[in-house]
Amino acid sequence: MRTGFLILILLLSATAKGQMLDNTHSTDFEGRPEFVQAFIRTHKVQTIRGTFSTKADQDIIRESKDATYYKFNRFGELTFEYKTVYNDTIYTLYAYDERSNLIIKRTADKYGFQSRHYFYDQQNRVVRIEVRTEQNTGQDIYTHVPDADKQTATELFEYVALDGLNYKKCYLNSDGISYRDEFFYFDAKGLLIKQEGYQKSGSGKSVVELKYDDAGRLLEKTATSSVMGNYTTRYVYEYDSYGNILAMKFYENDIYKTEFQYVYDGENKFLKAIIMRDASTNLMTIVKYDFYTFYQQ
Repeated sequence: MRTGFLILILLLSATAKGQMLDNTHSTDFEGRPEFVQAFIRTHKVQTIRGTFSTKADQDIIRESKDATYYKFNRFGELTFEYKTVYNDTIYTLYAYDERSNLIIKRTADKYGFQSRHYFYDQQNRVVRIEVRTEQNTGQDIYTHVPDADKQTATELFEYVALDGLNYKKCYLNSDGISYRDEFFYFDAKGLLIKQEGYQKSGSGKSVVELKYDDAGRLLEKTATSSVMGNYTTRYVYEYDSYGNILAMKFYENDIYKTEFQYVYDGENKFLKAIIMRDASTNLMTIVKYDFYTFYQQ
């Protein structure tokens, strides 16, 4: 039960220092780790490899063949990752502009390729996304990006400044007409506290609300959608005294679903493991980050 979960954390953990994982209002993750670029760059991290194992209630830890891998450039930007699950491997390639804006995110598996190409305005806001898809016919799965003639969809956006830092984001169709509006509201510290979205046709509405502590760390994120009935998700975050995220709890329609625990190495401050526990079955999935490589001077 819960006691076994705590014992497992103690076996893997040490005193945590530093901030390797990002959880700001702009990158708040929902289980998948988001790495702080400055931390990766400062510590010259080149690659991180993780392995998966599971532990059922009253059972031993059982290792699997599933794995995950991250590769960074010298600027600390994530450029490549893969994850092997359910007898398939999903590869993801990232490319950035000179302002560290993501301009290409391409995913590939044994079936095909999909890439999303991002275009920005002078304020680093996305104004256009092009989606390209292509079947896998033997292209290089590590580097191939579909050509422009494989474009299958386009998303367009424009922004309207409101009072203070608040603004409206408009989703445009191919004729330049807005079919959805999204409003972003910030507090006096510049932290995003509310996001509201409305469909122009129908009564669909979505609301995201965020709460922070005095240090500006995200404590809670609640998202409610009324597009097809009411549906709510909630993430609750906990931190250590150094600002590292230690735990996250996920609720769906107010039902406690999943708990995440983040374990760090006390000596070098690196992420050591993520432990996910299903609240209903107590099944744990453990991702152990057991191998790092580094850039030389």
